[in-house]
Amino acid sequence: MIVHTYALTAPVSPSAVWRHWVDVDQWTDHFPGLASARLNGPVAIGAVGLIKPDRGPRWSFRISAVDRVKKRFAIERKVLFGVVRLEFALERPEEAEEAEDAAAFDPPLPASPDAWSMVYTVTITGPLAVVYDRFAGRPIAKQLPDLSTSVAAASPIDD
Repeated sequence: MIVHTYALTAPVSPSAVWRHWVDVDQWTDHFPGLASARLNGPVAIGAVGLIKPDRGPRWSFRISAVDRVKKRFAIERKVLFGVVRLEFALERPEEAEEAEDAAAFDPPLPASPDAWSMVYTVTITGPLAVVYDRFAGRPIAKQLPDLSTSVAAASPIDD
């Protein structure tokens, strides 16, 4: 199994982030290197969609997890003898992580009430994971910082 994770902590509106994540038709606005994306039906476990990168063949995916309350969402693509999975999760950052720079202050600075961590995880399983990592995992992981920044910029707190 190969795992790539990227997280961005920023003051964002959780509902706005969620809308950007589950609006598959608008993924091209945020995901660099994506020519088109669509979902055939409502956002629900088992729904099927299609992605066309700027370069390379199009590929289908299936929604494998949706938790509107916890703001978690995942899509999967079955590949020969394995699975490529992309997970989106919105979490409260740990106060200890946020307070690293604030630890020098007495009393410590409080954690921002508007800060959320957008966590993206690419997981590749199966005996050919190294091959799929080269052609899918690493290219997707390389785009996650731009995706995160774009979604954060489009999700202001006052939303």
